[in-house]
Amino acid sequence: MTGQKPEQDPLPSLQDQLWLRCDSTQRVMSLLEQAGYEARVVGGAVRNALLGKPVKDVDIATTAQPEAVLALAEEHSMRAIATGLAHGTVTVISGDTPYEITTLRKDVSTDGRHAVVAFTDDWISDARRRDFTINAMYCDRRGVLFDPVNGHADIVERQVRFVGDARQRIEEDYLRSLRFFRFFAEYGQGSPDHEALNEIVTCRAGLQKLSGERIRQELLKILVAPRAVEMIQVIYEYGLLPYILPVVPRPNHFSRLTGSYPDSSAILRLAALAVCTEEDCKRVSQHLKLSNSETSTLLHVAALNPPTRFSPSLRLGRRWLYENAASLYEARVRFLQTSSYRQLADPVWNTLIDLPESWQPPTFPLSGRIAIELGAEPGPELGQLLADIKAEWVDSDFKITDHELQTILAERLSNAQLDKS
Repeated sequence: MTGQKPEQDPLPSLQDQLWLRCDSTQRVMSLLEQAGYEARVVGGAVRNALLGKPVKDVDIATTAQPEAVLALAEEHSMRAIATGLAHGTVTVISGDTPYEITTLRKDVSTDGRHAVVAFTDDWISDARRRDFTINAMYCDRRGVLFDPVNGHADIVERQVRFVGDARQRIEEDYLRSLRFFRFFAEYGQGSPDHEALNEIVTCRAGLQKLSGERIRQELLKILVAPRAVEMIQVIYEYGLLPYILPVVPRPNHFSRLTGSYPDSSAILRLAALAVCTEEDCKRVSQHLKLSNSETSTLLHVAALNPPTRFSPSLRLGRRWLYENAASLYEARVRFLQTSSYRQLADPVWNTLIDLPESWQPPTFPLSGRIAIELGAEPGPELGQLLADIKAEWVDSDFKITDHELQTILAERLSNAQLDKS
């Protein structure tokens, strides 16, 4: 009959998913059902199962209120943690597996960062307050899918769309703008939803209300996602990077590093995207609340802008590996290679990358003990003398022999004593 919408294909079943069939999941969901409540797995587990991706965490939505969940867990000798009672979340340990169990909710008020919620028993209201359609699907313990906002169609199309009105979803929590790019970089195909992009741009000032920790959490995930280069380019072209990073970005350098080293870390990719100077490093570190280890990597590469005629060599590589931990050495080599268009294809870079496997930095053969045995007096002057000789040893590409080093040390100690006499 004309004028009617074609019937949609039936929703798939998740009944064969091991994470759903396992005893720990079935036990906690059955416990809620037997007490007269409804319980369904929601969000990431359902999404990833439909996408054929690994399922790490299983979150459960329920009509039971938090106090009831806590009481049921205690009654059945299961450990329960009041993770976030104000938002309706209790973590229950079933077997050795933690399950976040959250009461169905609806938003009472939001301010772009936090929400005040009220509990409900309405599954559709709970779905409508979620961010994206692909995160608003549920399944019961038998694997039956419940899809109130048509998320499965977006799973099939590999699209990320906001639930309902995009601007309203964003204004409820501005972090959703970054989550949009993260989920598309991870799962999306084709081009991002045009309406969503326009609303993200309209609401871009809200990104400045977010804490550095929240931005960091999403940004680092974007940087290592399968479509990271494309998403960073989209973010850049839509003028959003200045609202995320306090520096002038370098998307081309990011693209080259990511293309050359698909296994590179999020922090090294952040350095390629955002760090040119030590000042850049300080700004980015403070803005994103990076750890000391993450900051040290940024600081290490911040001083690596090579001279115009810089060219790599094994001699330099051995010096770098001697002076730095292997992880920082790797960051240095990768960063420097992709900093230069001209030297990107130089075969020496491959040799430098493999250097830690073929060459172990030697130990400096001189020490304070040896110097004292040769007549030196302990103190800062001796320390400086050993440091100077060590620098010469490194400059020689570690070719000055142990015997030659001891001869040099003895001669300089003798000269120092003559100068004092």
